[in-house]
Amino acid sequence: MKRCASIIRSPAGTGRATVGLIGTPFRIMQQHQRSLTNKARNWPQVGPNHFRMPFEIAPITLAALVSALLVRLAAAQQCCRIVPTDREFPSHWPRIGGMDFGWDHPFAAVELVWDRDTDTVYVSRTHRLKEASPIIHAAALRPWGKELSWAWPRDGNRETLEGAGIALSAQYKAQGLNMLHEYAHYVEGTGQKSVSVEAGLMDMLQRMESGRFKVFKHLNDFWEEFRLYHRRDGKVVKEGDDLMCATRYALMMLRHASTAQTYRNFRRKLVYPKSSIA
Repeated sequence: MKRCASIIRSPAGTGRATVGLIGTPFRIMQQHQRSLTNKARNWPQVGPNHFRMPFEIAPITLAALVSALLVRLAAAQQCCRIVPTDREFPSHWPRIGGMDFGWDHPFAAVELVWDRDTDTVYVSRTHRLKEASPIIHAAALRPWGKELSWAWPRDGNRETLEGAGIALSAQYKAQGLNMLHEYAHYVEGTGQKSVSVEAGLMDMLQRMESGRFKVFKHLNDFWEEFRLYHRRDGKVVKEGDDLMCATRYALMMLRHASTAQTYRNFRRKLVYPKSSIA
């Protein structure tokens, strides 16, 4: 399960990209070459600078390379995959949604369900669509529940020309989505707001490594982004990461996750006792 660590860690300053959570063919071949070099130290020496290579050691083949990639891919997916394709969650488990705005690149939304007893987060639903207005996205997300709170990125406060000067978060709220009152962030010990990408990725990584981050295996859009998520020169490549970003925003605001019963109790009609002044 430690192979998941490549979602965050990569050789800084090397100029090479670390692809997804499975590593690159180049890195696998490097590891094979290092293995041969270490074994060569024990080979019988023929001359001052020559060694006799044992017959059973051969260069890495394409089949071996593909096999190694598949093994790493399977190990990475096991870090956060659950077997069933669908399940019913207890009503007392709080939920929260996360969204990442987009037009040319897809708009993305996810739903997280939180088991507070084990501190396990489940990615239960996803939505990804490009070149669509807030009306279309909201129509797809409203069936998830009007009580579902939505975490959104900091750029949701920006006014856009398409919205006639109305911030994106306000546009989605006008379409009936329960948007949180502020953008997604962590609260530091000093009380300051932090929107650190690295902090969000580390949160996801630690949950994956400890088995506290689960994703339904039928969510193909999520797995597509998950496998291609990578770094280049030590920095996360911001391409094809819309659902990953939406998940990170929801994790940032997990403290605001709530249940349907909490939503109804907070908005119930107040009933005052019938009494009179004597």
